[in-house]
Amino acid sequence: MSGYIRQLVWTALLHVFLPSASAAPPGDAASMAYQREVVATLTDASGSGVLGVRSSASQRAAAADWIATQFGRLGLRPQRHEYRRKNVNPVVDLLLAPYRGTNVFAVLEASDSAAPHVILGAHYDSVPDSPGAIDNATGVALVLDLARRLAVRPDRRFHYVLVLFDQEEDDEVGSRAFVDYIAAQGWPVHSAHVADLVGWDEDGDRAVEVQSPGAMLEGHYRRAADARGVTLHVTRGASSDNRSFLDAGYPTAGVWEEWDHDDSTPHLHRASDRLETVDFGFLASTTALVYDVLLDMETADRDTD
Repeated sequence: MSGYIRQLVWTALLHVFLPSASAAPPGDAASMAYQREVVATLTDASGSGVLGVRSSASQRAAAADWIATQFGRLGLRPQRHEYRRKNVNPVVDLLLAPYRGTNVFAVLEASDSAAPHVILGAHYDSVPDSPGAIDNATGVALVLDLARRLAVRPDRRFHYVLVLFDQEEDDEVGSRAFVDYIAAQGWPVHSAHVADLVGWDEDGDRAVEVQSPGAMLEGHYRRAADARGVTLHVTRGASSDNRSFLDAGYPTAGVWEEWDHDDSTPHLHRASDRLETVDFGFLASTTALVYDVLLDMETADRDTD
């Protein structure tokens, strides 16, 4: 079945079987269809037998291969950032092997080669014994869908770096390695936007939590949220890979379901974190919000020309 026909089938099924589909904003049905396919495959709900739990080295390698293929399907050139990082305590290196992993990324070039970079990321690994549908196949689906949308824009004001991090569940090892990679490349970074746990909305209010956005990014997120009629909670600190960028001093926004407002998945780090627990209407709505933030950032960039 072609990707286009499969997308139409998923869209029809979503409207028939998922109550949340009708609550999604107009235009988000295509996102729900595409993102459901992403989450289903990553968690092996599609029955391929290749993916599922993404914790061991071999499981994470299979997921990295699949993500690279998805970038290729979107017309992007997948790149692999393979890293090796020592344990914090050198003595531990004598007992445990150093961390090794692979971040997979693609770059959508700006119209102006001198433009700054915007990082759009999420982690793809899971904890042992959990298929990690909400944590964090939903984040992967958000980033890939942003890639799908941004790839067709003819006049991009930023270089968009779309990156899926390895080993978030091991103290954000992958994203910390990627921050070092960015510094080595000498990329000027406008901001980093990192999604984690974006698939639960029990009260159906579509509210989003944004961690540590800073004044500049908070303005963009509030304008986009107000335009969509979405409640935006701004909190401080960091709880995932956005910590790596915050610690490095980059403007960053961690995008979440209502982690600090009692509306976050109860299936976190459990075997029950499966496809059936994901609210795809909320995931599509949150993806659209982040996309609107990017458009607002581009508009502000034009205004400074």
